[in-house]
Amino acid sequence: MKIRSAVALMLALLVGAGMAQTNNTFSVYTGYTMSAFEDQEDAAGTLPLGIQFGFNVAPNVEVGLEAFNAIGGYKFEADFFGVETETAFNSTIISGYGKYYVSQANLSPFIKAGVGYFLGDANIKMSYMGEEEEDDMKIDPAIGFILGAGVDFNKNFFAEFNYNIVSRKSGEDTDEGDFELMKSAAEDESDDSWGMNAWTIKVGYRFQL
Repeated sequence: MKIRSAVALMLALLVGAGMAQTNNTFSVYTGYTMSAFEDQEDAAGTLPLGIQFGFNVAPNVEVGLEAFNAIGGYKFEADFFGVETETAFNSTIISGYGKYYVSQANLSPFIKAGVGYFLGDANIKMSYMGEEEEDDMKIDPAIGFILGAGVDFNKNFFAEFNYNIVSRKSGEDTDEGDFELMKSAAEDESDDSWGMNAWTIKVGYRFQL
Protein backbone atom coordinates (compact mmCIF):
# COMPACT_ATOMS: atom_id res chain seq x y z
CA MET A 1 0.00 0.00 0.00
CA LYS A 2 2.92 2.35 0.67
CA ILE A 3 4.15 1.90 -2.89
CA ARG A 4 0.69 2.61 -4.32
CA SER A 5 0.38 5.72 -2.13
CA ALA A 6 3.77 6.93 -3.34
CA VAL A 7 2.75 6.46 -6.97
CA ALA A 8 -0.54 8.30 -6.38
CA LEU A 9 1.38 11.17 -4.75
CA MET A 10 3.81 11.31 -7.67
CA LEU A 11 0.95 11.47 -10.19
CA ALA A 12 -0.70 14.24 -8.18
CA LEU A 13 2.55 16.24 -8.16
CA LEU A 14 2.85 15.81 -11.93
CA VAL A 15 -0.67 17.15 -12.43
CA GLY A 16 0.04 20.07 -10.12
CA ALA A 17 3.23 20.92 -11.95
CA GLY A 18 1.47 20.74 -15.28
CA MET A 19 -1.41 22.97 -14.25
CA ALA A 20 1.10 25.69 -13.45
CA GLN A 21 2.45 25.59 -17.03
CA THR A 22 0.96 27.01 -20.21
CA ASN A 23 2.70 24.80 -22.80
CA ASN A 24 0.85 21.53 -22.27
CA THR A 25 0.13 18.76 -24.78
CA PHE A 26 -2.25 15.88 -25.42
CA SER A 27 -1.05 12.94 -27.53
CA VAL A 28 -2.64 9.83 -29.04
CA TYR A 29 -0.65 6.90 -30.38
CA THR A 30 -0.71 3.36 -31.71
CA GLY A 31 2.03 1.09 -33.10
CA TYR A 32 3.06 -2.43 -32.16
CA THR A 33 3.70 -4.13 -28.81
CA MET A 34 5.18 -7.56 -28.09
CA SER A 35 5.53 -9.68 -24.98
CA ALA A 36 8.90 -10.43 -23.39
CA PHE A 37 7.56 -12.62 -20.58
CA GLU A 38 9.77 -14.71 -18.35
CA ASP A 39 10.37 -18.22 -19.77
CA GLN A 40 8.07 -17.64 -22.76
CA GLU A 41 8.63 -20.05 -25.64
CA ASP A 42 7.03 -17.78 -28.24
CA ALA A 43 6.34 -14.06 -28.23
CA ALA A 44 2.88 -12.60 -28.75
CA GLY A 45 2.19 -9.22 -30.29
CA THR A 46 -0.74 -6.89 -30.80
CA LEU A 47 -1.65 -3.25 -31.50
CA PRO A 48 -1.47 -0.77 -28.63
CA LEU A 49 -3.66 2.27 -28.09
CA GLY A 50 -2.70 5.03 -25.70
CA ILE A 51 -2.82 8.67 -24.68
CA GLN A 52 -0.36 11.02 -23.02
CA PHE A 53 -0.85 14.30 -21.19
CA GLY A 54 2.45 16.20 -21.25
CA PHE A 55 3.45 19.17 -19.10
CA ASN A 56 6.54 21.23 -20.00
CA VAL A 57 8.20 22.05 -16.69
CA ALA A 58 11.47 23.29 -18.26
CA PRO A 59 12.64 24.11 -21.82
CA ASN A 60 13.91 20.55 -22.43
CA VAL A 61 11.95 18.63 -19.79
CA GLU A 62 8.44 17.19 -20.00
CA VAL A 63 6.59 15.27 -17.30
CA GLY A 64 3.27 13.62 -17.93
CA LEU A 65 0.58 11.05 -17.38
CA GLU A 66 -0.02 8.13 -19.72
CA ALA A 67 -2.66 5.42 -20.25
CA PHE A 68 -1.77 2.38 -22.36
CA ASN A 69 -3.76 -0.67 -23.48
CA ALA A 70 -2.65 -3.69 -25.50
CA ILE A 71 -5.73 -4.25 -27.68
CA GLY A 72 -7.04 -7.79 -27.24
CA GLY A 73 -4.11 -8.73 -24.99
CA TYR A 74 -1.01 -10.81 -25.70
CA LYS A 75 -2.39 -14.09 -27.07
CA PHE A 76 -0.67 -17.46 -26.78
CA GLU A 77 -1.87 -20.77 -28.23
CA ALA A 78 -0.92 -24.16 -26.78
CA ASP A 79 -2.02 -27.80 -26.53
CA PHE A 80 -2.23 -29.40 -23.06
CA PHE A 81 -2.81 -33.18 -23.35
CA GLY A 82 -5.26 -32.68 -26.23
CA VAL A 83 -6.83 -29.54 -24.74
CA GLU A 84 -6.32 -26.69 -27.20
CA THR A 85 -5.98 -23.37 -25.43
CA GLU A 86 -5.76 -19.70 -26.34
CA THR A 87 -4.67 -17.48 -23.45
CA ALA A 88 -4.93 -13.69 -23.76
CA PHE A 89 -2.97 -11.70 -21.18
CA ASN A 90 -4.72 -8.35 -21.00
CA SER A 91 -2.49 -5.37 -20.25
CA THR A 92 -3.36 -1.85 -19.15
CA ILE A 93 -0.79 0.57 -17.75
CA ILE A 94 -1.45 3.85 -15.93
CA SER A 95 1.83 5.68 -15.51
CA GLY A 96 3.72 8.88 -14.87
CA TYR A 97 6.79 9.67 -16.94
CA GLY A 98 9.55 12.17 -17.57
CA LYS A 99 11.16 13.00 -20.92
CA TYR A 100 14.39 14.86 -21.56
CA TYR A 101 14.74 16.40 -25.03
CA VAL A 102 18.24 16.69 -26.45
CA SER A 103 17.28 19.86 -28.33
CA GLN A 104 14.31 22.05 -29.23
CA ALA A 105 14.81 21.68 -32.98
CA ASN A 106 12.14 20.36 -35.35
CA LEU A 107 13.85 16.95 -35.17
CA SER A 108 14.44 16.34 -31.47
CA PRO A 109 15.57 13.04 -29.88
CA PHE A 110 14.55 12.33 -26.29
CA ILE A 111 14.99 9.79 -23.52
CA LYS A 112 12.18 8.69 -21.20
CA ALA A 113 11.71 7.01 -17.82
CA GLY A 114 8.54 6.30 -15.87
CA VAL A 115 6.78 4.31 -13.19
CA GLY A 116 3.39 2.70 -13.74
CA TYR A 117 0.55 0.65 -12.29
CA PHE A 118 0.22 -2.53 -14.38
CA LEU A 119 -3.12 -4.36 -14.39
CA GLY A 120 -5.19 -6.78 -16.46
CA ASP A 121 -6.22 -10.41 -16.03
CA ALA A 122 -5.91 -13.39 -18.38
CA ASN A 123 -8.72 -14.88 -20.44
CA ILE A 124 -8.42 -18.60 -21.24
CA LYS A 125 -10.36 -20.26 -24.07
CA MET A 126 -10.23 -24.07 -24.14
CA SER A 127 -11.46 -26.65 -26.62
CA TYR A 128 -11.53 -30.44 -26.08
CA MET A 129 -13.34 -33.02 -28.23
CA GLY A 130 -15.78 -30.45 -29.55
CA GLU A 131 -16.48 -28.95 -26.12
CA GLU A 132 -15.50 -25.32 -25.52
CA GLU A 133 -14.93 -23.53 -22.24
CA GLU A 134 -13.90 -19.97 -21.39
CA ASP A 135 -12.56 -18.83 -18.03
CA ASP A 136 -10.74 -15.89 -16.49
CA MET A 137 -7.59 -16.09 -14.41
CA LYS A 138 -6.88 -13.22 -12.05
CA ILE A 139 -3.42 -11.64 -12.12
CA ASP A 140 -2.60 -9.26 -9.29
CA PRO A 141 -1.76 -5.65 -10.29
CA ALA A 142 1.80 -4.49 -9.69
CA ILE A 143 4.09 -1.48 -9.85
CA GLY A 144 6.56 -1.54 -12.74
CA PHE A 145 9.00 0.65 -14.60
CA ILE A 146 9.23 2.06 -18.12
CA LEU A 147 12.38 2.96 -20.04
CA GLY A 148 12.31 4.50 -23.48
CA ALA A 149 13.69 6.76 -26.16
CA GLY A 150 12.31 8.41 -29.24
CA VAL A 151 12.25 11.40 -31.54
CA ASP A 152 9.86 14.31 -32.18
CA PHE A 153 9.13 15.54 -35.70
CA ASN A 154 8.05 19.17 -36.15
CA LYS A 155 6.72 19.31 -32.55
CA ASN A 156 3.64 17.26 -33.47
CA PHE A 157 4.53 13.79 -34.77
CA PHE A 158 6.63 11.45 -32.67
CA ALA A 159 8.03 7.93 -32.64
CA GLU A 160 8.95 6.19 -29.41
CA PHE A 161 10.35 2.87 -28.15
CA ASN A 162 9.41 1.69 -24.63
CA TYR A 163 10.52 -1.32 -22.61
CA ASN A 164 8.24 -2.19 -19.69
CA ILE A 165 9.66 -4.01 -16.67
CA VAL A 166 7.23 -5.64 -14.22
CA SER A 167 6.74 -8.82 -12.17
CA ARG A 168 3.23 -10.00 -11.32
CA LYS A 169 1.63 -13.08 -9.79
CA SER A 170 -1.57 -15.04 -10.30
CA GLY A 171 -4.36 -14.09 -7.93
CA GLU A 172 -6.41 -16.43 -5.78
CA ASP A 173 -9.80 -15.42 -7.19
CA THR A 174 -9.97 -17.63 -10.30
CA ASP A 175 -13.24 -18.70 -11.94
CA GLU A 176 -14.23 -22.35 -11.72
CA GLY A 177 -14.30 -24.34 -14.96
CA ASP A 178 -14.43 -27.88 -16.30
CA PHE A 179 -10.73 -28.16 -17.14
CA GLU A 180 -9.40 -28.19 -13.58
CA LEU A 181 -6.01 -29.72 -14.41
CA MET A 182 -4.71 -26.66 -16.24
CA LYS A 183 -6.39 -24.22 -13.87
CA SER A 184 -4.96 -25.87 -10.75
CA ALA A 185 -1.48 -25.76 -12.26
CA ALA A 186 -1.79 -21.99 -12.63
CA GLU A 187 -3.12 -21.60 -9.09
CA ASP A 188 -0.27 -23.68 -7.63
CA GLU A 189 2.13 -20.95 -8.77
CA SER A 190 -0.01 -18.08 -7.45
CA ASP A 191 2.56 -17.20 -4.75
CA ASP A 192 5.39 -16.81 -7.28
CA SER A 193 5.90 -13.56 -9.18
CA TRP A 194 7.00 -13.89 -12.78
CA GLY A 195 8.28 -11.40 -15.28
CA MET A 196 5.69 -9.91 -17.63
CA ASN A 197 7.95 -7.50 -19.49
CA ALA A 198 7.00 -6.15 -22.92
CA TRP A 199 8.30 -3.73 -25.51
CA THR A 200 6.36 -1.25 -27.61
CA ILE A 201 7.03 0.83 -30.70
CA LYS A 202 4.74 3.86 -30.74
CA VAL A 203 3.87 6.38 -33.44
CA GLY A 204 1.64 9.26 -32.50
CA TYR A 205 0.42 12.80 -32.91
CA ARG A 206 0.67 15.57 -30.32
CA PHE A 207 -1.87 18.39 -29.89
CA GLN A 208 -0.84 21.66 -28.28
CA LEU A 209 -3.24 22.73 -25.50
